Amino acid sequence: LYADEANKDALKQFIVCPDGIGTGTCAASELERVQVDIINWPGVKTSGLDLHLGHRAAAGGGELSLSLDGTYTLEYRTKGLMLGDLELQKAEDAAGYLNFGNPIATSLPRTKGRASAGYHSETYSLVSYLNYISSYEDRGSEGSDVAEIKELGTIDSFVTWDMSFLWNLSEGVKIALSGVNLLDAKPPLVNIEQGYDGFTHDPKGRQLKMAVTYGFGG
Repeated sequence: LYADEANKDALKQFIVCPDGIGTGTCAASELERVQVDIINWPGVKTSGLDLHLGHRAAAGGGELSLSLDGTYTLEYRTKGLMLGDLELQKAEDAAGYLNFGNPIATSLPRTKGRASAGYHSETYSLVSYLNYISSYEDRGSEGSDVAEIKELGTIDSFVTWDMSFLWNLSEGVKIALSGVNLLDAKPPLVNIEQGYDGFTHDPKGRQLKMAVTYGFGG
């Protein structure tokens, strides 16, 4: 924006050149600092659907639990940011997109969900989780002339499987075992520097943890 002379006059009040702030005497390559203290965004409109289903039932000497949780983003509309007649950031619907470079919207896959099934007794509890994140689009790859980058326009869905086990021993001893991403699923490839979307996907792969706790009797 600053390189355009028509925009330069509107923006120079925030620009620090070698001879001071607001002078507008330097080219874009010579900018020392952009000084903007506070900006209130014009507004964001969001809507979506949340789902929770759960059920518990006696089974054998314990209890069986089932649950399903999910969210679906219908819209996440950000209003355009204007400085007088100058449009600094256009209005967008960010739902379903990576939004890399958007100053107020992170990546927003439309659908996220988790299903779980567990069995609980007096001495132990075992729960299994299946996690799902839907695919979404990278608008930054759509206009590329490079075939490899065009193929990255759609970021694949991501499914992981977790499990946790809690064992209550006698004398106040508890052992907890947990496994995260047991199938060692790799995060989908994204056309940004680190190669994955850190706001949405965990890149650490399979993780196994164990904890032992002891409670002193009162």
